[in-house]
Amino acid sequence: MGRSPEPGTAPGEGTAGRMASGSGAPGTPGETADDPRWRTARWIVFGALAFLALTIALFSVQTVLTVGDAIAPWRRVAALVLSVPLAALSIRMVWRRVNGATSTSGLFWASVLLLAAEVAALDMWVGTALVAGVWWSAAGVANSAARMAAPTALLLAAPWVRAVFFDPADWGLVALLVVAGAVWAVLMYVGHLGLLFLWDLAGAAAAGTRARARLAVSEERLRFARDMHDLLGHRLTGIAVGSELAARLAERAPDQAVDQMRRVREATGEALREMHGAVSGYRDVELARELDGLRAVLASTGAHLTVEGAPEDVPEAVRPPAAWVVREGGTNVVRHSRAENCGVVLRREEGRVVVEVTNDGVGDGAGDGADGWAGDGAGDGAETGGEGGADPGRGNGLTGLAERVAAVGGTLEARRSGRDGFLLRAVLPVGPPAGADGGARERAPKGAGT
Repeated sequence: MGRSPEPGTAPGEGTAGRMASGSGAPGTPGETADDPRWRTARWIVFGALAFLALTIALFSVQTVLTVGDAIAPWRRVAALVLSVPLAALSIRMVWRRVNGATSTSGLFWASVLLLAAEVAALDMWVGTALVAGVWWSAAGVANSAARMAAPTALLLAAPWVRAVFFDPADWGLVALLVVAGAVWAVLMYVGHLGLLFLWDLAGAAAAGTRARARLAVSEERLRFARDMHDLLGHRLTGIAVGSELAARLAERAPDQAVDQMRRVREATGEALREMHGAVSGYRDVELARELDGLRAVLASTGAHLTVEGAPEDVPEAVRPPAAWVVREGGTNVVRHSRAENCGVVLRREEGRVVVEVTNDGVGDGAGDGADGWAGDGAGDGAETGGEGGADPGRGNGLTGLAERVAAVGGTLEARRSGRDGFLLRAVLPVGPPAGADGGARERAPKGAGT
């Protein structure tokens, strides 16, 4: 009934299909498993393929009801009973293919034996050919051509052998039945391949999204490294040459050596100023830009962002720490949760600004590190508590963020929110911090200081 795939290769396994055997590639739990779109596509594809396999049971029921007393009651009961495990094994073979593997030998031959018993129980009817065609299409996408060869030959030969015992034998009807079953099997097989092809594309797209994110980070690091090289390379070379010259002049011409060391000191100070300027510019963040970046990143992972308030509602003086709150919260949503919804609130209250970042992806299925929303995020610098009473854990991200918030006299809170949610909340005073630096540190979360 149609041509099976090449030996050792599951149909539809092209470049994307072969990626399924690698970590983070379609078909295996990895970093793409964190993408909601990938998970949704996986269940849609599997659901469609499973429904097709379940038609084995449906066609068996339809055949039993149609033929009625033409076959013995015990055979009708046997056909109905056998159709259930046969459909289950067909679904299992398809599920293994969706997960990037071929069927095991035991699974395949067990389904072959069940199919033989099912065909023997139903005898030769149109419904029998449809049942065989559905099984063949499911097994064909999950097994090699070599493994499928013998069952395919038996399915094509069985109607002719059975017709020998007819009285009289209607060879035209047998030929029609064989052709109809073969066409049905091929159509189902093509449908399976189409679904699996779309599945491979979805997995490749999810992996590509992650790869683009990693590439963007790598490019930014390279850019910063080039900037540091361009800024400091010339200065440091001059400092090295000047120091060497001063060392040579120290005994012969001390006055010239002292003058040379003054120049070295001036060059060193200029290099430090340039480095501080570059680092400060690199670390500067803008609230509006951070919101736009978070929206784009979450959209690429299939999550939805809602923003309450506008950057213009936040006073200029506290926009940098507010932007850092959004950046840190968004980073942890992407890296350490499986959120499908994320919310940012920018709210101005009497004498203060409240910045909140929430997500709904910290449930039991969020994986390691999601229990506090941050594998590198929640440190001693964050106040904890609230609903769920989960301590966010330890790390550098929220510790550094708590220090930034404390520097402007604010407070930072990181805690569970409801069953599957998490809340990062910063309260930033609009005016200058009350009291001296010590007052700001007193309001800082425990452990936020250096």
